[in-house]
Amino acid sequence: MSELLSICVPTYNRAAYLTDLLESLAHDHEVSPWGDEIVVYVSDNASTDTTPAVIAEFARRLPLRSHRNAKNIGGDRNFSRLIDLSDGDYFWLIGDDETILPGSLAGVRDLLRTKSHGLVLLPSVRAQADGPLVVLPYARGAVEAALVAPVAEVFPDYGAFIARHLAGDPFAMIGHSLLSYNIIRRDCSDRELHRRILNSEDIYYAHMFSLTGGLRRSGASVYAGATPVVVVRQERAPVAASRLLIRRGWSRYLDWLGREYQQPALSRYGRSLFSSWDRLSFALRRLSGWQPPGWGTSADGGG
Repeated sequence: MSELLSICVPTYNRAAYLTDLLESLAHDHEVSPWGDEIVVYVSDNASTDTTPAVIAEFARRLPLRSHRNAKNIGGDRNFSRLIDLSDGDYFWLIGDDETILPGSLAGVRDLLRTKSHGLVLLPSVRAQADGPLVVLPYARGAVEAALVAPVAEVFPDYGAFIARHLAGDPFAMIGHSLLSYNIIRRDCSDRELHRRILNSEDIYYAHMFSLTGGLRRSGASVYAGATPVVVVRQERAPVAASRLLIRRGWSRYLDWLGREYQQPALSRYGRSLFSSWDRLSFALRRLSGWQPPGWGTSADGGG
């Protein structure tokens, strides 16, 4: 069979985290072999730790193709490079500091074989250090107060997904921006838009602009799962972007998304996430010569 799913892993100096992720994937493959349908792609963003050795070790246990950048090109550009390197009908960008639940890919593979949904949203569980796994729904990521849907939901298009959540929880449209929650049908990702965003100040959410822009143009359906697949660590790898940059990214992306889908209430909500004090703080930092990580190069480069 042709390659159905490309599991795309961006990484940078996180050998221990990467080992755990690849071990979980190798275990899944060894219990229920993937054949030619699932391939793992790893793009190493010029790591200086033992990452190359980890990749070489798991290449003996997994259908794995690796790439190493000559220099650190920043996390978001590394994400984009992985999409271009992979060949599957669907691609799944997964953070190198996550793992998957044992046996979970069998159900994912069965679902993707229909090749109908443009986006498959994956719920997850949070791995507590000294307690039980906590289920996290697809829409809110680490916001654990929300309830996971008891059954899977299918939306005819992404506009219907927005309409479903806008009144009750507009944060749902940014909640699934965590890389690991989105399996994307390749023809529903707007690669031209992705490249434009990578050359703009909205670089941190380039993958979301290209996803939702591509879904609007394709009109493809959205499948929101109810069965957890991803395991999110309680103690995750550090994020290069500051909270100020993250809020600004949320605000600008949701403002754009509301305009793209003709939902002015979503645009207003997005703008409300970046207060006047935030805007003043950001402007003062820029005037002082501060360069946000990622706008040029980044200390990050993983997931």
